[in-house]
Amino acid sequence: MDAAPASSLSRRATLALLLWAGFYLLAFGTASGLSYAAWALFTWTRDPSLFQIVVGIGCGLGSLIILYSSFPRWEKFKVPGPRLDPRTHPRLFEEIRKVARDTRQKPPSEVYLLAEVNAWVSNRGGVLGLFPRRILAVGLPLIKILSQGQFRCVLAHEFGHYAGGDTRLGPWIYKTHAAIQRTLEMLEGNDSIWRFPFMAYGRLFTRMSLAVSQQQELAADALASRIGGGKLFAEALRLIEGAGDAFPGYIGDELLPVLNAGFRPPFSEGFQRFLSAKPVTRYVSRRVGHELSTRKRDPFRTHPPLYERLESLAALSPGVAPAVDPPALELLEEQDALEAELLSFITENPKIRKLPVLGWDEVGEKAFLPAWRERAKEIGAPFAPLRPEELPDVNLTTLGRTVEKKGSDAEARSAAMTSIGIVLTVWLRDRGWTVSMDPGERVTVTKGEHRIEPMHLYIDLAEGKLTRDAWRERCRSAGIEGKPLGEPAPTA
Repeated sequence: MDAAPASSLSRRATLALLLWAGFYLLAFGTASGLSYAAWALFTWTRDPSLFQIVVGIGCGLGSLIILYSSFPRWEKFKVPGPRLDPRTHPRLFEEIRKVARDTRQKPPSEVYLLAEVNAWVSNRGGVLGLFPRRILAVGLPLIKILSQGQFRCVLAHEFGHYAGGDTRLGPWIYKTHAAIQRTLEMLEGNDSIWRFPFMAYGRLFTRMSLAVSQQQELAADALASRIGGGKLFAEALRLIEGAGDAFPGYIGDELLPVLNAGFRPPFSEGFQRFLSAKPVTRYVSRRVGHELSTRKRDPFRTHPPLYERLESLAALSPGVAPAVDPPALELLEEQDALEAELLSFITENPKIRKLPVLGWDEVGEKAFLPAWRERAKEIGAPFAPLRPEELPDVNLTTLGRTVEKKGSDAEARSAAMTSIGIVLTVWLRDRGWTVSMDPGERVTVTKGEHRIEPMHLYIDLAEGKLTRDAWRERCRSAGIEGKPLGEPAPTA
């Protein structure tokens, strides 16, 4: 390690030690003072008043709370995901070993797969902080969105935390922060006035420790730039920023509903298709644009803002882009089995592995249409007389009351719009239309050049994206005008 990183590590270690020592000086000093006050009240006063008794008990109780809550806790390592086997994924582990050599660090002892657009390193085990095992965790969706060159930069960034000693300092800061939070929670729970000095120290500790964390990230970025190239790493950071914001939507709105329907769709492919959908692309672009345009540093974030990281990288060597840069996902083997294991882990449901695999092109027809068909049978009678061209003019509140007996008018209108969407989708499907549900896109029913989005009809009308006249013309040109929704489908 050269002189500059050694000096930086020394400063961080000193600050971490001072922050740790400051908290325990505050905790033990306050506890000692309260214990002494309780002892003095009962020792120096022969006949203490009720007020003195209450104060003495309060001081003693406060001392015990502070001592108990500030005492360090031993925490068992929680496995973050499936552990990857180097024999099964030799190319991934060879890349990890190569980055370890280039950064002059030991490779990790254990590598885990995450269901996150993220990667991190840590230490596990050891005795009194000595001889721990190194841990690396990498997200499958992260690997999916990056090229091998970009992924190499991310690995180099994580190894930068090893090189900077961050994995040794981090636990000190984390445990001290946890102790402060426990102390505050217990003191606040007892409505103790002694919580105020800990609140003040907690704010100071958070600001100073997170400032250290942000500097650690910039130092790791610099190492990643030297190993993989600043330009390539900057591209990776942009991708990670946008995909990280979008990923929870993919899990909640796309993946879990299909799993709940009894099928297992391709995890990685679905996320890539989700990111490619126009609505998601626009959302990601706005989010990244907002992050780049917000020039204010947040002292309560562990990472510096994206603009600051990109500006720091721009001042470093851009590096040479590889002539051929294949997808990072090619570093993994047996991807279908790996996805099944990851989904089983995050849902805590071993049965996920045995679910039939269903391609995303079939999700609409096989995963959701059967349930919609059953629902249409249950609620279809009130909707049967309606003709498609009349739908913009129906009284949604009145119609919704046939489905939503209780609740507000808004809930009744929402029930009516959902029910009409289901009934219309099933009705069109029975007439030879095709149902599709691409990740990130609306439910779409198509036939030749004709395209209808039944679930969003009223949203488009309300937002002015579709007029009543345009809808009627669409019904006429598609040949569905004048036909009641209760009309049986023509037989072949």
